Amino acid sequence: MTSRTGTRRGRRRNRDAGFTLVEVMVVVLLVAILTAAAAPRFRRTFERLRLREQAEDLAGVLRYASERARTEGVRCRLRLDGERRCLWVERETAPRSGEFMPVEERLGRRRCLSGRVSVTPDRDAITFHADGRGSPVEVRLRDASGTVYVIAVKETLGYVEVRKEAQ
Repeated sequence: MTSRTGTRRGRRRNRDAGFTLVEVMVVVLLVAILTAAAAPRFRRTFERLRLREQAEDLAGVLRYASERARTEGVRCRLRLDGERRCLWVERETAPRSGEFMPVEERLGRRRCLSGRVSVTPDRDAITFHADGRGSPVEVRLRDASGTVYVIAVKETLGYVEVRKEAQ
């Protein structure tokens, strides 16, 4: 359709259909504010997930040491260095010899926990016997936000349990 001036009305409408620079800047500002507000929550969630993963990893290494002791018929132990947050598995060189050597398999190798996690072991070694018994112990992993996971070894059958401690 043509107006009295000879221009089409549609052209004028198309030019007004976009967003102004001010409108775009307001939307960008709102998105930035929402992102800044949500970022700390995402970081805390990620740290809790990392802590849980490390607790499950430690429990897996304990289960590995327990199974290896039963399978090989010698004592195995998990060594914990709470200060350096490192752990590794050792096996007895011969039944009841009292001499231990590090295990070189993947699950038994020395590994260190994340720098943001603190470890509180009851002792520096958790021993598993060939008959399935384990040293009764609780190891606590704590992150910067105060979340705590407890990895407990029960004496009978060397059962390993992971639980989140109530805050």
